[in-house]
Amino acid sequence: IQRGSLVFGGAFTEYWNSNSKYTGSMTRSDITSSLIYESPTHDTDAGPLTIGRQSKDDAFVSEGRAFMGNIAEVIIYDDAMSSDDMAKVESYLAIKYGITRSGNYVNSAGTVLWDAIANSDYHNNIAGIGRDDDAGLNQKQAVSSASDAFVSVGLGDIAATNSANTNSFSVDKSFMIFGYKGTDNTFDVDLVGGEFSKKISKEWKVKEVGTVGTVELGVDSVGTTFTGCEHLYLVIDTDASTDFTTADSMVVMLPENGRYTCQYDFNDDDLFTFVKYEDKVYLEF
Repeated sequence: IQRGSLVFGGAFTEYWNSNSKYTGSMTRSDITSSLIYESPTHDTDAGPLTIGRQSKDDAFVSEGRAFMGNIAEVIIYDDAMSSDDMAKVESYLAIKYGITRSGNYVNSAGTVLWDAIANSDYHNNIAGIGRDDDAGLNQKQAVSSASDAFVSVGLGDIAATNSANTNSFSVDKSFMIFGYKGTDNTFDVDLVGGEFSKKISKEWKVKEVGTVGTVELGVDSVGTTFTGCEHLYLVIDTDASTDFTTADSMVVMLPENGRYTCQYDFNDDDLFTFVKYEDKVYLEF
């Protein structure tokens, strides 16, 4: 998420995912028709000022002043935005595109969905699903855009795309947000009392607002340490013990289309992780 503020002839600040990235000052004069070669139609070196195309001559490209890349969404306000409004817009974009922003996640009414300070240990690879009619958000599937993300969630089930998911939220402003803590995905953590079971070090926390219901949770099996697991389980802990010795639920995950999946109805503050059970081998002497 890229955001910037500029005072002509003064200071500028550029933000990436709500973090200040660049600051400085610049001298810029008012833009006139002689500078942008304004024209009602696009010509070789003239045209209206638009997003996605420069209206000046080719010097913009040769001087590195043109953006070369994909733009998923552009939001324009006709007035200066308050910090609260910025949080609403960035939360909307972060949830929609699986981007981890540094601050709180809020809905269009300003209600906190994910507290960045209270959940600081789990503030990594955040993703979520939710419905917010005032924001025009109907996100039914989620996976973090981070390159190492492998956990996905879908409302009811996981379809090929968000629009292909035919399930619906029954209540407006319902959200499920999740993030993780831990170091790796190797099954090398022994469970207390679990003679033949090991968990990965990563653990996820769920924050839920409103009514979400049952979701399908999937983990990639191709190219991960989950490849070839014969007995993979989703383990949910609701007492915040974080050692999963008193897990309230254990759900078997089945292989399907390159991922392991299961269905579960999470509650607010649930913790979850993944456990591999090894086959017992009995030797006779």
